[in-house]
Amino acid sequence: MSKLKEILLINIRTDIDLFDVLFIVDGEEIKVNRTLLAASCVYFKAMLFGNTNEAKQSKIVLKSTPKEAFKKVIKFIYADECFIEDLAEEQLFELINLAHCYQFEELLKCLLIKITLENYSVDFNVALYDFCSKAQLKDWMNACLNYFDEIFVSEVNEANFAKFSKLLVCDLTARD
Repeated sequence: MSKLKEILLINIRTDIDLFDVLFIVDGEEIKVNRTLLAASCVYFKAMLFGNTNEAKQSKIVLKSTPKEAFKKVIKFIYADECFIEDLAEEQLFELINLAHCYQFEELLKCLLIKITLENYSVDFNVALYDFCSKAQLKDWMNACLNYFDEIFVSEVNEANFAKFSKLLVCDLTARD
């Protein structure tokens, strides 16, 4: 990348005078650069430059968006990093769901690499598998199935098995 392009990208990310849209999420104001967000994923492009009410506004209230998940999305766009260590399981699930809703493939790929499913509860993994199955996130589904395979290699735990959804049991037993 040329020095000029690098400087331009840094300026777009850091110059607050270029932040031209304000999101309000759960009472918190988050000011961002409209163009940078639109370039990051299909959802923001449609919202901010499409034939929508939001495209004409400089202040957008997101009523049903989880604040911590939204802040992580913005941080990923601006810093190309996603720290998840500080998120509770519910917040992490909200982040995965939001990345999917936003059709933010790069963030989903980053999360899939960063998340070690063994560090999370069986309940979390069951909910994640069910969500990924409905959302047709094949790579995520495979990661979850591998996690459940590992559980059965070590021991069959009746309490854990009772937490499995019908869909998960069917998919686990249908494989070779």
